[in-house]
Amino acid sequence: FQAFVITDPWGVFPEYAPEISDGDANQLGLVSFEDARVFAILTVPRAPSGITVNLRAPIVVNMAKRLAKQVVLLNDEYHTRHLVNGPVV
Repeated sequence: FQAFVITDPWGVFPEYAPEISDGDANQLGLVSFEDARVFAILTVPRAPSGITVNLRAPIVVNMAKRLAKQVVLLNDEYHTRHLVNGPVV
């Protein structure tokens, strides 16, 4: 059994503003960003102070069509390892 931990990225970074490509939006059947749910993957090491969140490549879900995809954002300011309680590592 394998799983990963996800979170609402706005709960960690309230100013998060992801931009996905038109191609990704079309593959997911999204007409507007309001139709999507966005989740960020957490990396949880043994020391909880080192928890990081991947804001560069979130999971975008079209809830109505039950389609999901991990996408790489167009935004350059986001990285794969933002410390939940601090700067990017």
